[in-house]
Amino acid sequence: SSGINAEYGVSTQSTGSFVTPTKVVVMVIAVLLALADTGYNIVANTSLGILFQADSEIGFMLLNGVMSLSTAAVFFASAFLSLYTLLVVEVVLCTAATIVIVMDLSGIERRREEG
Repeated sequence: SSGINAEYGVSTQSTGSFVTPTKVVVMVIAVLLALADTGYNIVANTSLGILFQADSEIGFMLLNGVMSLSTAAVFFASAFLSLYTLLVVEVVLCTAATIVIVMDLSGIERRREEG
């Protein structure tokens, strides 16, 4: 298997992981992932509210569709790709999405100032 095989409470020598999976490590990672997910959802919903002011239902429908498709894609890809590869892909896609959203929002702001 190409994924991480760390088990809770098992030493790193037997699993090959970098960090011994203890209760504190698992809880810290869970909190960090929850904060990242919450921040992403706040930014995505706010951006959609700004971008689709006239038809907000369409924007939120698109968000839910994309999130469902990406969840399914990651579920099937995780059998073939390592966690590190999936994380790199996530960082690249999130960075690209952030750049596109910022560029679009700055264009909206410029149009408001001009018109």
